Formats: sequence, C-alpha cells, structure tokens
Amino acid sequence: MGSITHQEVNENKNSVFVHSPYTTYHHVVRRREAESREAELATIYETEQKEAEIAHHQARIQQQRFIGTAGILVLFVVFFILYSTYRRKAEHRLAEANDKLQSAYDQLEEIIKGHETQMT
Repeated sequence: MGSITHQEVNENKNSVFVHSPYTTYHHVVRRREAESREAELATIYETEQKEAEIAHHQARIQQQRFIGTAGILVLFVVFFILYSTYRRKAEHRLAEANDKLQSAYDQLEEIIKGHETQMT
C-alpha cells in the first residue's frame, strides 16, 4: 500500500511530460489574456482621460461664452444708461432754449403792441 512501483513512477514522469506542454500552453494563453485585458483597460483609461479633458474644454468654452455674453450685456446696459442721461440733458437744454425763445417772443410781442398803441 505504501510502496510505489517503478511502473507508477514512469507513468507519473510521463504524465508530467504530458501536462508540461499543456501547462505551458495554458500559461501562455492566460498571459495573453492578461495582456489583452491590460491593453483594454489602458485603452479605457486613456479614453476616459480624453473624454474628461474634452468635457473640461467644453466647460471652459461655455464659461467663456457666458462671460462674453455677460460682458456684452453690461456694455449694452452702460450704453443705454449713458444714452438716456445724454438724452435727458439734451431735452433739458432744449426746454431751457425753448423757454428763452418764448420769453424773447413775448417781450417782442409786448414791444410791438406798445408801438402799435403809440401809433394809433
């Protein structure tokens, strides 16, 4: 029961040799699968990095567009305020000039009436 015969030893040696090419093939296949998986993971990582970079660039572009739009809006508001102020001042000067003209016209009318009454 405890002793191993010479034939069993030879069979075990043959079985080692039979399993050895299989084991080598198996290791090669597993190594190639691991390398393939590693390459796949590297590709996924690079793709995700590039997608993150693209998203970052798109966010910056969106931010720059927002800042540009806000800048244009601020310029429009400033222009509108300046235009409104200028127009109010122009209307005020026009009203003052109109009052002076009306006063001069009234004085001239009084002078003309005074001359007409003196002539009659």
